[in-house]
Amino acid sequence: MTLSKIIAIDGPVASGKTSVGKLVADSLGFKFFDTGLLYRAVTWAYLHLNLSPEEYSLISKLTDKIFVSFNSPEEVQIFFDNTLVNSYLRTPEIDQQVSFISSIPELRNKLLELQREIAKNGEIVMVGRDIGTVILPDADLKVFLMASSKERASRRYQEFSQLGIDLKIKDIEEMINKRDQNDSERIYAPLKKDSSAYLLETDNLSLENVCNKIITLFHELI
Repeated sequence: MTLSKIIAIDGPVASGKTSVGKLVADSLGFKFFDTGLLYRAVTWAYLHLNLSPEEYSLISKLTDKIFVSFNSPEEVQIFFDNTLVNSYLRTPEIDQQVSFISSIPELRNKLLELQREIAKNGEIVMVGRDIGTVILPDADLKVFLMASSKERASRRYQEFSQLGIDLKIKDIEEMINKRDQNDSERIYAPLKKDSSAYLLETDNLSLENVCNKIITLFHELI
């Protein structure tokens, strides 16, 4: 698969992938896509339809009803069975279940081609957990973002607060640590840094600083 001007950004939950990816894409005039939205959309459908965790085949078939539409390079709409679901995807309930959903191999395989289709024309920043290792292993630039669980819990707390969701930071940090463990230990496409990816620790860096580092790396490689 020959790729052109593609940046793959991976990292654990709340490591800053989306915020950084959007800013990098905007600075370069590229499209931006957060692959986590696909898994969150399936998770929403799984909960909405009240499916059983044992119904792997039915859960995987939910991907057939996922549709992605780019209104602009940065504005992506995710539909499930003609229902726009973007506003439902950032909740504690989704956070708690999405790791299980994303661990289903058949489901990941079905979403693999969709993600590659989205990236096929290049000039895109794609973020997730296995972009550089599985989805787009030939991306021009691979970056792995990392931050402490305490810092990531603080970021997630602010996100939830803006949505009117009241959770304690310590509870959010516990959720994050559990998610990290599940994502890193799953058998198929676990969360890990690709050997050719650049590691960026973001605890003490501003959003702009992280963005500038990635853009500099990209220009050095292209």
